[in-house]
Amino acid sequence: DKTFIDSMEDGPKDRKLVETIILLGHGLGLTVTAEGVETASQYDTLKTLGCDVVQGFYVARPQPLDRFMEMARQSRHPLGAEGGTG
Repeated sequence: DKTFIDSMEDGPKDRKLVETIILLGHGLGLTVTAEGVETASQYDTLKTLGCDVVQGFYVARPQPLDRFMEMARQSRHPLGAEGGTG
């Protein structure tokens, strides 16, 4: 949720909450997707914490379907893969 992402860098408790959510998801066998990632710092923190997939303005702005399909074809990573946008 974007609310958690926005507050994640406010302090150690906020970061720990996000880390715990990621661990919970993994413990349940889920792929964890972070929504609302807007900065390189947020992206780097989430990858360090083991988040599987990120989406948000940092990765790409909303696109019309035809543009999205072209971006997906040109991507080095299949959607949902390491470094993909999910």
